[in-house]
Amino acid sequence: MDLSAPLAPAPATPVALRFHPLPATVLDRVRGTGRDALDRPAERLCAEGGEPLRCCLRDAVPGEGLLLFGFAPPLPESPYREVGAVFAHAAPCPRPADPAAYPGDWRGRPQVLRAYDGRGRIHEATRVHDGR
Repeated sequence: MDLSAPLAPAPATPVALRFHPLPATVLDRVRGTGRDALDRPAERLCAEGGEPLRCCLRDAVPGEGLLLFGFAPPLPESPYREVGAVFAHAAPCPRPADPAAYPGDWRGRPQVLRAYDGRGRIHEATRVHDGR
């Protein structure tokens, strides 16, 4: 994929976004078993700082205990279902206060927002953005 190419225009219909932390059941399972979505061992590491945490939707602070593991979003079976690497705190942490708000620590960071439809296919709203 050529990321230097111009972005496709945004869909004409506004899309409401919600930012969901990883489900507590997933975090509890990985923290308890040390195994990820593919039954591979999760990596335990010490944060360097800036790692995007999918448990509390903020960046890690240097020295925090983290887990790096494979996560599969809860989608119907489809060719688009994939496992991606995510960071989370190694110990339980507070959930984000407002899942409708874009995570403040992530503003200004180039990212890909991948949206899926009800069939588990990538939605046309998926796009690269500059974090604004």
